[in-house]
Amino acid sequence: MISVEDAKNIILESISKLKSENVD
Repeated sequence: MISVEDAKNIILESISKLKSENVD
């Protein structure tokens, strides 16, 4: 199972990726 911390890291990474894509 994925721990809560891992889930948070995955979500934060996906959000940062979406933001960087939107900037372009």
